[in-house]
Parts: sequence; structure tokens; C-alpha cells
Amino acid sequence: MIFRIIGFTLIYLQIERVTDNQVVRFLTIAFILGIAVNDYRKTKHLFPYSAVDKTLVVFVLITVVSLLRTASPVSTTINVIYSVAVYLTYSFFILTSYVYLVSSRSLDWKKVVAYTMFYPLAIFVSLNLLLWSLGIKISSFVVIENTTEAVMLSKFGIHIQRVIFPLSGGGLNTYGDIVGALLLVVLVMTIQKLKLINILVIFIALASILLVDDRSFLFNAIVGSFIMYYISKTRLFKYSKIMPVYLIAAPFLLLYLLPIIYTSVSSSLLRTDEKESLARVLVWTKSTEVLSDFRWMDVIGYGEYGHYSSGASKLWAYFFKDWARPNYISPHNTFFSTVYDIGYIGVIVTFMLIRKSIIYAIRLWKMGGEMFLPLLIVGFWCYYLLSSATETLNGFYSPGMIYLFQSVLIISGFSKYERTFTIQTETVYQ
Repeated sequence: MIFRIIGFTLIYLQIERVTDNQVVRFLTIAFILGIAVNDYRKTKHLFPYSAVDKTLVVFVLITVVSLLRTASPVSTTINVIYSVAVYLTYSFFILTSYVYLVSSRSLDWKKVVAYTMFYPLAIFVSLNLLLWSLGIKISSFVVIENTTEAVMLSKFGIHIQRVIFPLSGGGLNTYGDIVGALLLVVLVMTIQKLKLINILVIFIALASILLVDDRSFLFNAIVGSFIMYYISKTRLFKYSKIMPVYLIAAPFLLLYLLPIIYTSVSSSLLRTDEKESLARVLVWTKSTEVLSDFRWMDVIGYGEYGHYSSGASKLWAYFFKDWARPNYISPHNTFFSTVYDIGYIGVIVTFMLIRKSIIYAIRLWKMGGEMFLPLLIVGFWCYYLLSSATETLNGFYSPGMIYLFQSVLIISGFSKYERTFTIQTETVYQ
């Protein structure tokens, strides 16, 4: 099991973002692929892989097409082939790992989540915190040239710049979302059962978020956990299937509300100063204008970095002069970014996947019994959708998030095969 935990840790870390060493990259892919092939060999008679949700297969295919059409500033033929190989290898590993774990004789969703999310994410974040505290720098690619002060820590008299962690790939927001996801997972696990290790991981996650100063992810993880827990105690849980609507409605809702509700209190809570808040309004306004002028390419998207290929990001580049590549700044919203990359078709597929996942959770909730899985699924989507409003979570702009996205989809989809797994594994192990 330790190799599987290491494999998921490497996936969330995305080694290609922190090193150019080809040997390290090759060994990482070979290690993960080896585990995946071994798991597939052991489980191909237990689970019909052809039964995997076809919508998820479509999502993987359009993501591959997006990578093949990338407008990345470091794009070469070799890099594109490598990116596709990495994505397909990691996706195959995730699928076979969950099949292997779920088809074990003693089905325990808490252990499955612990091995694939909790421990790997905790190791990743803890390692980053340790390396930073030792003054070790690894990432050579830095997204932003100059960081500002960590506002939340300054409230406690600690005055330091926002931290770019060694293994974060040079990003701030793109690392904060994965730490927020860890916080969400550990909060769900703590609601189920309080453990010392959970308290320790909560402390590590909070410290990391405060150092990065991504207050929105802290807010979204806590609020997502609260919403999940509250509605699970009421009949409102069955209406959680309407949550995916927020993915599409969020930017337009915020465009209307943000100028009205902006105050010094809300800016401190959600992470941004007035300039950054205005930057988002500018970006969303420009994106709305660009997409209002319909082009047929909007249906299928422009490929990875579609906001650049479409010309949209050039309209707001002047506002991000302190950043390394201002022309490539994303729209800071998952709906807009998804349209640019994989088109309205991609938005529909994403919407359908999230909605189906939540419907599976509702079915489990109605059945009663162990509530961990439905709480985790709905809690994750609460966090994801809240964060998608102000950040770009689709594709590979946010390291590891796409793999968490697919993991939750696979877990929720496999819940309907629980009886099939049980019957088949009992037959095999007799």
C-alpha cells in the first residue's frame, strides 16, 4: 500500500512542474505506470473496465485534445507528447488504484480515501512546509515576480511576504487550492471521528494556507464543510444536485454583486485587496465581452491556454505587469477558462459529471448507514464550486486538482457497483 500512497503523492506533486531532469521524470512515470499495470492485471476479472462512466471517458478524451492543441509558452512537440503521456498514465493509475482498493474483501471507504487523498496530500503539504522551513528551494519556475505581504498573518503581528513553497511549481493560488482540498478532506474525516493525526494535519494545512495567504480557499473549505454537514442533517441534501448550476452562474453573479458587497472586511476575509478585486472584475468583464461575440470555435474551445489563443488574455495583460507572463494570465474563473480550453461542450460535460456524482451521493444518503462517502462527495463539490468562482481549477493550471476532480468522480461512480464488487470478490477469494 505504501507504493500506492507514494504514487498518489507524486501525482498531486506533479514532478514535471518542479524539475526538468528527464531521468527523474521518466522514473516517476515508469513507477506509476508499473503500479497501474499490476493493479489492472489483478482486477481485470473483478470489474468490467468497459463499465466506466462514458461521460468521464469523453472528459478524458477532450482533455487530451486540449493538450494536443496547447498554446503553452513552453510548447514543443516533445513537451506535448510528454504531457499527454503523463495525463493518460496518471488517469490510468487513478482508475486501477480505485478498482483495486474498492474490490478488496473489506470495503472501507474511509481507508480508500485515506490511501488516495488524505495521506498523499498530507505528505505533499507537510514536505513543502518542511523544505520551506529549512530554506530549501527547488522550483525554478516562478509565476509571479514579487509577492505581497501575508495579510492574515499580519493581523497576528507576523509580517512576512506570501510564501512560494519549494514544490508548488512556483504558484501561489495554484498551490492554495490543493491545500484547501486537503483541509476539506480532513475536516470531513474529523466530523466522522476525531483523531490526533487529523488535528495535526488541520494545523499543517492552516499554516500553509496562511503562509500562502490564500484566504479564499480557507474560507471555501470551512464553508463547504459546514454546508455539507448542515444539509446532510436535513431534507435539503436531496436538492444538492442543483449545486453545479453555480459553476456557470458564478462569474455573472459576482460581476453584479462584487462591486456592491466589496468592503475592507470582505477583502481581508477572501484574500484580495482592492486592486486585485478590481482585476477580477476587469477579467470577467472582458471575458463576458469576448464570449458575447459568438464564434464557432467557442463550441469546442481553443485548446490548453485557450484564453491566450482566443486573444482574450491579451485584453487584460496590462493589469498583471508584475507577473512573469502577463499575456498568459488565466481568467480566474473555471467557467470562462473551461469555455476557452474545451468549449461549451466541455462545460456541458463537466456539469454533467459533477451532477451525476452528487446524485450518486444523494442515493447513498437516502440509503442511510455509513455517511462518510456522501459527505465527502458533496463536501468536495461545495469546495470545488465555491473556489471555481474566483480561481481557474480546470485543466493543468492548478497542479493536482484535475486528478482530485477525477478521483471524486470515480469514487462516486463506483458506489453503484459496491454490490457487484462484493459478490465478485467473494467468489474470487473463496
